Amino acid sequence: MKEFEQGALAKIIKAEDPAEVKKQVGTILESGTGPTEMKRLAARVAGNAPAKAGLRRAVVDHITEKLTSATEVGTSGVKGINSAQFQKYVVSHDAALRAVLTPEEMTGLHDLAADLMRSNRSVQAVKLKGGSNTTQDVHAVGKYGGHQSMFHALVSGVAGHTLGAIGGGGAGFALLGPLGGLAGATIAPVIGALRAQGLRKIDDLVTDALLNPEKMRILLSKVPENKGAAITLANRLLRAGGRGVVIGGLGASQAAADKRAAQR
Repeated sequence: MKEFEQGALAKIIKAEDPAEVKKQVGTILESGTGPTEMKRLAARVAGNAPAKAGLRRAVVDHITEKLTSATEVGTSGVKGINSAQFQKYVVSHDAALRAVLTPEEMTGLHDLAADLMRSNRSVQAVKLKGGSNTTQDVHAVGKYGGHQSMFHALVSGVAGHTLGAIGGGGAGFALLGPLGGLAGATIAPVIGALRAQGLRKIDDLVTDALLNPEKMRILLSKVPENKGAAITLANRLLRAGGRGVVIGGLGASQAAADKRAAQR
């Protein structure tokens, strides 16, 4: 479906391949006349559903690629999201983005930017000198009243070193690798639900959530306090992604999900 949508958009903007599609869309988005040009492009694809979907995805893919940081997340060896740059970009290009994304998607984009900034401030305020910046930070944020969202925990690596290469990694930023630590054990059902939907890298998670407002709302909720709450959250994520439900934990269903993801 993604390739079909990209192809439909490519024909309209006369691009030769998906990389060129994203490049052209990004150039228009960030130009001095971005809002006007994006409105014109949106009008050109308005009667072509696949091309319209392709344009939305190209915009989101560009944002994700543009705003992933070269800074290492803790000691994981994995790249993360630069929260300050993310928020600045979203605010600066709001008008151009609104020409393409739906109101709900724009709300999710702004909410994500604000959440990342808020969560980072909370972690920095209570960070333990010389600490692990993982499970310690989760508990410290909670102790001092900070709001640690599920999304921030996943992309920052504070969920018990859940960020790490999986099966050799591959392109993009590795997401949801070997579980570890108390926080990682608690949110294991959530990680299983995301992996069951093929979301194994940070950039995939960001793109999917930005194009699925309901999933974004779920991910921006507070980190579950126990495994029961995590299972409830996992079920909501699976339903939002058009899947069934998990009964509890990972178990055999996780192995099956991993196998399906590997075949894609």
